[in-house]
Amino acid sequence: MNKRFLRIALVVAATAGVSMPLLLQVKNGKAADPAAPASAPAADPAKAAPVSAFPQVDPNKVVITVGDQKITAGEFNAFFSELDPNMQARVLARPEAKRQLAEQYLDMKLLSAEARRLKLDQTVRVKTTYDQLLANAVVVNLAEQKEADQKFFNDNKSWFDELEARHILIGVEGAGVGDAKLTDAQAKAKADDIRQRLDKGEAFATLARAESDDKGSAAAGGSLGTMKRGQMVPQFEAAAYKLQKGEVSQPVRTRFGYHIIQVLNRTTPTYEQAAQRVSPRRLEVLIEQLKKSAQPEIDDSYFGAAEPSRAESGADAPAQPAAGKVPGKAK
Repeated sequence: MNKRFLRIALVVAATAGVSMPLLLQVKNGKAADPAAPASAPAADPAKAAPVSAFPQVDPNKVVITVGDQKITAGEFNAFFSELDPNMQARVLARPEAKRQLAEQYLDMKLLSAEARRLKLDQTVRVKTTYDQLLANAVVVNLAEQKEADQKFFNDNKSWFDELEARHILIGVEGAGVGDAKLTDAQAKAKADDIRQRLDKGEAFATLARAESDDKGSAAAGGSLGTMKRGQMVPQFEAAAYKLQKGEVSQPVRTRFGYHIIQVLNRTTPTYEQAAQRVSPRRLEVLIEQLKKSAQPEIDDSYFGAAEPSRAESGADAPAQPAAGKVPGKAK
């Protein structure tokens, strides 16, 4: 019984896939597998590419009957084409495996019909899984649009710039930055004073070592290394990306305190270098556009107040908010 259930589950997994984890993988910059069966757009059975290992017949020929359901060769080929390539290879390697796959497909159809009879398709669990599957379909479909990725990159190259930056942080009491004990007003006054000292010619690295409350970067003269979008808290990122090479910001308030930021270098990657970030960025922009259109509302009294988004923080384009463990750094 367990082995048979496992076989059925494998077919279901092959056709339905894992939805939410794949969604997260793409938002985090991992490439979607174009062959991932999870959510590729449904194929037109009549136009499905023929599978050489199966007989070449009229795609409208009925090859499986389940009660009043008629499964055509075109529909089955479309199902097979969405399986993981490794699974396809295993099926095609053994003649008997094709029959076994058909039987598992039949089992899946029988169980799905039984689920509808039991009204399981109306449960919250199934509805949520279906919503996840549809959301994942959008994600994978977007990730497969390589020409659109290239155009988006060409139209938004500066968004993908990488910055080499350093900062001086004046922490605020209660912000979790070392032993900072200054009030907000005191921290702002100290940051303003340091900014004036920089204008008078004092060395940034020297002041960072002596004054910055971010002790990790202070030892390196305030260096944060190279950063990309999404790696900094929204307010820090928005301010940093407004700077050109060599420029120094005015004090920037984040939940850690006040930062003075200097961009040491700013480089634009090639499309090939940024490719893994393009689809996730397009997804972020799409979600922001959908939110603007739908005007969703979330009850703050029930869920808690939201952190500011990058758009609200003054970033040049909408993006997911990120928060930081190290001052300025994202989690």
